[in-house]
Amino acid sequence: MKKIIIFCLLFILNCTVEASKPTLDIALAEYTKGHTKKAFRIMREACDLGEERACLTLSGAYKGGKGLPKDNTKVRLYNKKALDLYAQKCNKDNTDSCAMASNLYYVGYGTQNFFKSNEYSKKACNWGRMESCVKLASSYALGKGARQDYEKANVYYKKACDEGEISGCVSLGSNYMLGNGVKKNKSKAKDIFGKACDAGYQSGCDYYSILNH
Repeated sequence: MKKIIIFCLLFILNCTVEASKPTLDIALAEYTKGHTKKAFRIMREACDLGEERACLTLSGAYKGGKGLPKDNTKVRLYNKKALDLYAQKCNKDNTDSCAMASNLYYVGYGTQNFFKSNEYSKKACNWGRMESCVKLASSYALGKGARQDYEKANVYYKKACDEGEISGCVSLGSNYMLGNGVKKNKSKAKDIFGKACDAGYQSGCDYYSILNH
């Protein structure tokens, strides 16, 4: 009987701790109530406990001066904390974290590294995140973190397009229209733009119309 009572007490204690654990959602709820200082205190605690969204929100708050004084040092500090957490959590079952790591390396705020951005885009792409394939393709097309290579860009644009990521179709169609990395082929470009148009992309419709005349 005593063991059962101890177990129940431990269970209740654990639930109490979990319920009081600082999170970004709790911080934002306090912020909407006008409890700014309390909100950012909870946010810092949540960041320290490994909630990457809290770190990123703090970085943005310090950058924009929203509720906190502008402080570029702290922008970089919390941006780096968020980046490290996203990078650690990047795996085939969590491609959102891979994509966020890629974005943070791309945008910077003290961490800009196009090569690392491409590394995480490629991981996410290989694990089936098609918008990351488009981002990687764009890096090859622009020469960001890699030698400019339209042929490689088209490989990833096509992969994304074939899997239903229509932004990849628009870019692939453009390259067929202009002859970037492929032999210029307006008929093929028109077909690809038609697919994008049918999927609801106005730019696909616009280019289709141009090639149809």
